[in-house]
Amino acid sequence: MLKLFGYEFKKNIFKISLLVLLLSLCLVNLYKHMETVRYYGTSGYTITMMGERPLGENMYNHFKGELTSEKINDMIAYQNKIEELIASGKYVQTETYDEFFSGYLYGDRNYIRMIIDEEVKYAYLYPNTMIELRKKSDEYIEFYKDINPYEAKKGELIKNASYNRSIPVYGRYDAFSLFLDYEFSAFIIVILLIFVFSSTYSNEKATGTDRIIKSCGRAGSTFIAKQLTMLCFVVATVILFAIIDLIGLGFYYGLEFIEQPLYAIQDYQFTPLNISIGTAVILSCLFKIFALAFIGEVIILISTLTKNTGAAIVLCFGVIGAMIFASPYIPEHLNPFTLISTKKLISDFEFVNVLGNPVPLYIAAPIIALLLTVILAAVCYIRTSPAKRKAKEVKAV
Repeated sequence: MLKLFGYEFKKNIFKISLLVLLLSLCLVNLYKHMETVRYYGTSGYTITMMGERPLGENMYNHFKGELTSEKINDMIAYQNKIEELIASGKYVQTETYDEFFSGYLYGDRNYIRMIIDEEVKYAYLYPNTMIELRKKSDEYIEFYKDINPYEAKKGELIKNASYNRSIPVYGRYDAFSLFLDYEFSAFIIVILLIFVFSSTYSNEKATGTDRIIKSCGRAGSTFIAKQLTMLCFVVATVILFAIIDLIGLGFYYGLEFIEQPLYAIQDYQFTPLNISIGTAVILSCLFKIFALAFIGEVIILISTLTKNTGAAIVLCFGVIGAMIFASPYIPEHLNPFTLISTKKLISDFEFVNVLGNPVPLYIAAPIIALLLTVILAAVCYIRTSPAKRKAKEVKAV
């Protein structure tokens, strides 16, 4: 009875410790959002450092939305008005005026130039960019069609992906751009995976429970249950942190225009996918699930190597750390860690040569990661199956 009570007490302490760890890591993640916005965001520096909204936000809120000819004409007219006022010399540069969006004449000139020359120009001329891409693709195909069929096929895929693309809305997509390139939450999930699943088999080996499970013929069902538990944990934590990341980054920049095309974000100008930003967010979660399922399988396999949970944790950190360190030296399509970086996968055209056919990286990498995960699961099953135990007994006799 006392042993049972002690076991339950330790089990509850472990659950509480994991909950505290989860909450602590969520807080660390939110702090990381602030740091990400501060150092990598465009307008977030003013928000986080000064505690106020950027001066250009009023102008942005006035002009954002559907990109019509009338709205563009209004922007140009306002820019001309500002230039005329500056030329008149009636306004002092350092004084504030209520008639200007930012309060400053020269501030409005800088902001309207930025909006027209950098942001609206990109959206308005995007169809022309795609026309130029098709022209270059035709030249590329013509050059390679007789000397390198593989390269010619790449040109065809790029050309076909450039049709029916336009950006109908002017807006800023900082939150989504940062979210798709945000990898810190995946690192947090890896830490949780290690602490939760590094004892999957080590505890059973230490207490001899694994022998009881095998003798009862439950090794297979137990294996499947543990695999499903790990997969459910990965899916749940990826969704949880995706929501936290969207809310955390959206707090600074907003989550408007999630239905707009992915290429509305300038970093994704040449994305091979003609999808919405919302779809890209979902795709990002799927990529991370594939990558983290692979890592979870590595952790479970390591747990079969030792009876000591502490040693299993240390070994997991060491092996996964080594894999992260080696990642830059592994081809991207063969490296499951590539799936954590959504930007790398879908921001540009990246192909893998499969029997002379160009396969997009965002297709090849998940398939290979899935195959590697299945192989690791098979090895884990072999190590924990009754057949292995029987083979050892026969050898001993």
